[in-house]
Amino acid sequence: MAEEVPKSVPTESGIEQSILRWLRDLPGTHQWTVHGLESGEGAAALDRKYGRGKGEVVYWDLLREKLIEINEPVNEGNVDRLLNSLRRDFDEAELMAGNRHLQTLLRRGKKFNAKHGNGTKKPVYVRLIDFDRPSRNSFVAVNQMRFVRGASVRPDVTLLVNGLPLVHMEIKSLAQDNDWTDATNDLRDYEEAVPRLFFPTLLNVAA
Repeated sequence: MAEEVPKSVPTESGIEQSILRWLRDLPGTHQWTVHGLESGEGAAALDRKYGRGKGEVVYWDLLREKLIEINEPVNEGNVDRLLNSLRRDFDEAELMAGNRHLQTLLRRGKKFNAKHGNGTKKPVYVRLIDFDRPSRNSFVAVNQMRFVRGASVRPDVTLLVNGLPLVHMEIKSLAQDNDWTDATNDLRDYEEAVPRLFFPTLLNVAA
């Protein structure tokens, strides 16, 4: 006979909500914007705000705003050319190659020929994240970010910096007769089914 799970054990959705509330209420200057406390799919609200299609890994319109804000050489006149180049960085076919490439871009920046005031073009490295002044970045947490490219996956919680999904969390609960090993298996299945989603990923969390 299976052991009865205590009623006090939280459900998976309850844990999701607790994580989002914890992030929202963190003290300090780097405030998290949270979507999902009012609905089951918080990412859908962010999708509508920034026009992300379900086949897109990045919130490109949000990244566009931040690239201009944190990089002096980037402006309205050249940012779309930069974004087109960044989109091609997702053309890798294999997970590890794509992840290594994106991690290099996150650390070093994206090499870009920017036009300067005298009309000449000079290569510069454009930062995707401002590590020197973290408060200038956008920190967003969502639940149920759906990604569809051949297969459809939906991690429970995703953390984004400047529109880039850097952390995915898959959550299980004994209340649904699952545990962290099931979460690990789900994340592995996601990586195999849609590797592109995990190119920018710094961390997967199974809980």
